Amino acid sequence: MVRWILAGLIAVFVILLAPVVWVLVNPTPPPPVLDGLPWQVERSADGRTSVFGVAPGHSTLDELVAQFGSDHQLAVMQPAESESALEAFFPDVRAGFVTGKLVARIASSEAEREAWAKASPKARYTDSGARQYPLTSEDAAQARRNTIQALSFLPSARLDVDTLLARFGPPVTRLTHDGVEYFLFQTLRRIRGFPRSGWGA
Repeated sequence: MVRWILAGLIAVFVILLAPVVWVLVNPTPPPPVLDGLPWQVERSADGRTSVFGVAPGHSTLDELVAQFGSDHQLAVMQPAESESALEAFFPDVRAGFVTGKLVARIASSEAEREAWAKASPKARYTDSGARQYPLTSEDAAQARRNTIQALSFLPSARLDVDTLLARFGPPVTRLTHDGVEYFLFQTLRRIRGFPRSGWGA
């Protein structure tokens, strides 16, 4: 009888220990590390801020094209009541598991923008009322060597204020300027705005 009791206890012990042994022998692999997400903003030792693998103020449009491919539009944008700007529009960008559109503002002089707009083969008005002057291939090749000033990522998924606050918590600063509401998140070192885009169908 004692022998059967001991055998039963050993069997129970083996059953209880088996899952532990299985975990030790077959550990769960760590989750994959996702890079290139829009909120993964990094600051280097020399003070440079980078996102998507480029550093605004230092990296060129050519470097951004190397990241996301050549499918982009480059044009001088002339809003109705403000100065013009050179912008590159990437209509289909994948940043980690997030997809969306990317608008990059490119450094340029007023003289350059005037010359590029004058040489543009066509011009059209966008939904926001801005006038858009696509660059010629020769001018675009020159402009791609210019530095990126700012980046705006427009996610494909719906992102409203409630979703933003639920994902990142309360912002350090929240303000409205010219009909655009801005959220400053100190931990992300970034500002999220909800503007009307000048790029449209």
